[in-house]
Amino acid sequence: MPVSHRPDFAAFRQEYAVDRHAHGSKLKDHFMWPTVNQEDLSGPKLMLLLLNARGRLAPPAFAAVDYEGLWIGKATKGLHPEFLHYHTMIMHGATNAEEYGKLIHWESHPDAEEWVRTRRQLLPGDALLVLEVQERLMKFLVDCCHQILHEIPPDVMISDEYPVQPEPTLKTDSDASGFVSLAVITAEAPYKRPAGLDLWHLLYVLEARMSAAGDHIWSLREDPAYFSEQFRESRPSRRDASRHQW
Repeated sequence: MPVSHRPDFAAFRQEYAVDRHAHGSKLKDHFMWPTVNQEDLSGPKLMLLLLNARGRLAPPAFAAVDYEGLWIGKATKGLHPEFLHYHTMIMHGATNAEEYGKLIHWESHPDAEEWVRTRRQLLPGDALLVLEVQERLMKFLVDCCHQILHEIPPDVMISDEYPVQPEPTLKTDSDASGFVSLAVITAEAPYKRPAGLDLWHLLYVLEARMSAAGDHIWSLREDPAYFSEQFRESRPSRRDASRHQW
């Protein structure tokens, strides 16, 4: 396992570009599994997030995330996807094992080519890389679980004797303002379940902005000192604007 954070960048700096383009990278693992490294997974939280997310959701939920993780390797020619023309492989939205990774010829489905163009599905070469990433990552996580729960036989571990437990909650690393920093969000994102469009969160943000605007208007009306302060702050910008107009 690579030692440092983002081993794909380290592999890019270490190898000569000519050798990588001609023969493929000798450090393919660094490009395929950039999130699997000792520096990140030896921390107190990321390994738990990875186990929780991958253990509770099926592989199709992570197809897009795992594909995006390959972009450094593809851009630097460290990874060479196999090419199969006129075919699409189903990765996103599959609901069972028969659909996931299914190969469809463009002539057998009217939308197969459009799915690739709009990135709703993947070309076979890219999809095979994603499947390879997921197969090895799941084996790694299963081996970790066997090591942690070594007192429980593997066949008993997945039986009804040990039912699925409710999802635990982990303490968020919020700063003094009570919000989680962007650095923490960025570091944890590859190890958590993919985030969808949270309309309720957007609604809360809009309500907060509307409430702040209402307070601002009310203060302008009722507080002369606040009105004077806001007026003084707006004057220079208006003067500059009029100067630019001349």
